[in-house]
Amino acid sequence: MFLKFKFRSLLMFLSLVFVSFILQAKSKVLLVSDVDDTIKLSHVRDKIDNVSNAFINYKSFTGMSDLYHAIASHSGTNIFYVSNAPSFVMKSKHSRFLRQFNFPHYQNLKTRDNIKDPQFKTKTILDLVAQESPDVLILIGDNGEQDPWTFNNVRMALKDSTIQVLTFVHWVYSNGGEGGAVEPLSPEDVAFVTPVEIALHLQQERILSQEAFSEFSRFLIPQILSEQNKWSKKQMFPVWKNCSEYQWNSPSVEDPLGDIEALKSFISERCLKNGLIPLASY
Repeated sequence: MFLKFKFRSLLMFLSLVFVSFILQAKSKVLLVSDVDDTIKLSHVRDKIDNVSNAFINYKSFTGMSDLYHAIASHSGTNIFYVSNAPSFVMKSKHSRFLRQFNFPHYQNLKTRDNIKDPQFKTKTILDLVAQESPDVLILIGDNGEQDPWTFNNVRMALKDSTIQVLTFVHWVYSNGGEGGAVEPLSPEDVAFVTPVEIALHLQQERILSQEAFSEFSRFLIPQILSEQNKWSKKQMFPVWKNCSEYQWNSPSVEDPLGDIEALKSFISERCLKNGLIPLASY
């Protein structure tokens, strides 16, 4: 009886080890990222800023390159950058931006040749899925134009597949702000205002290890919190970023040093200002 119990215990232990191994096995990941207002400070809803940021002032949102490098360290990951910007005007500019700010796989840039093609992004993403055959598809965009709509189209096209689709939308604009209404998010979309929220979800999905997340957050959070200083460079929360409707919705993790709570508090305070203080007062 005792031997039978030990044998069952051993089988259970081996089963748990096997399941753990399967869960941590490296799945093939395809990350497709937008450029303007997702990783690059473009301010597309302001004509003067948009032109200036397109041709003169190149700035990257703090930590986005580091996040993509962390994702790229997951073996079997490929990264592409897909932008609706017209190729004849912006391909060389976007390419320069990606190289300048050390984005991984910067050579994998696709821009729009036919500016009259509203389905360019959807078709390009689905072509990349067919080409790469990923187990996990990560889509990262923003709410300044039509990325939520595109992501929903991709989800619908892949609804009968076994591909896990994770969508993240940079909350850069809010309803009632400049440019009018923003594209509504689907329930599946995860809104973010810093790369930390994406990293939290990817850790939960075991795409980022706990060690990778800890290293990433320890490095990045102090940089973001430094923007509380009035004179600091604002490359996570530029003055025009309006996140008044944003709500934190990321998984909880152990936070012994209180870094995550400090970040949440700063985000809440900064985004609340958008609803109380005119933009020109920042």
